[in-house]
Amino acid sequence: MRGLLFISLLCAAIGAGAQGSKDIMIQGLLLTNKNMHKESIPYFTQAIQMRADYTEAYMARAAALVKIGEYRSAIKDLDMVLGLGGEKTKAYNFRAHCWLEVGDYKRAIVDLDEVLKGKTDHAPAYEKRGKAYLMLNKHKEAVTDLDKAISLDPKSATVYLLRATSRYALKDTSGTLADLDQCLLLDMNSAPAWAFRAKVYFHKGMDKEAMRDSAKAIKLDPTKDEPYLLRGDAQMRANKMKAACEEWTLAAERGNIIAKGRASAHCEEKEKEKEEDKKGK
Repeated sequence: MRGLLFISLLCAAIGAGAQGSKDIMIQGLLLTNKNMHKESIPYFTQAIQMRADYTEAYMARAAALVKIGEYRSAIKDLDMVLGLGGEKTKAYNFRAHCWLEVGDYKRAIVDLDEVLKGKTDHAPAYEKRGKAYLMLNKHKEAVTDLDKAISLDPKSATVYLLRATSRYALKDTSGTLADLDQCLLLDMNSAPAWAFRAKVYFHKGMDKEAMRDSAKAIKLDPTKDEPYLLRGDAQMRANKMKAACEEWTLAAERGNIIAKGRASAHCEEKEKEKEEDKKGK
């Protein structure tokens, strides 16, 4: 995707404007192609100063700003692209991505509506709009959009994970598990999918499967707290309190407040009892 954007902007730069701004634009694009995004921004800025209606330079600067996490500054450049009559589908889609990143899901939906007016087979736009609906807890709308995204591109593991999240919120457990299975077929290294499926199995009382999937999630990403919490809860359900306390401690060390409460309620008391027994002997 980045390569296609680079080629598109480079071609536009070669065919646009006065020689000076064009050369400066190309220098900036060559830097972005080397992942020197921060360093490229002054070149795009200079090209814009030389030619105020240079929509490709605004687009290129927006792309560089996104790469360094400056989403709101990128939005301002994309506003300029749209105001100057630049390529609308690309600009709306890119701006929607920025709105998602800053958590403005309603504005993301507005921009994605514009994308889909002009391009009804745009799978990434359906995926992004589905994600925005999901974040607004509009899960029926999310599932509708994610269904469409999958029909257009059935090879995206991320879309199945998103749809699983909305299906779970809608209490569609079988649909949730089907999506998580498909997600993991496409991406066996998705720690969130393993952790999510473990949670679903646990709530179905399938502790063996929940423990297995939690172990997979932890192996892929040992920094996350929830798989340890779940394993602790499963151990408690099996009356293995020592193992449960070990898991809750690991979850608490990773910032899980629930696990900290479990450990305080069930484990510290046990330790006090052991100490008192030792003193009594």
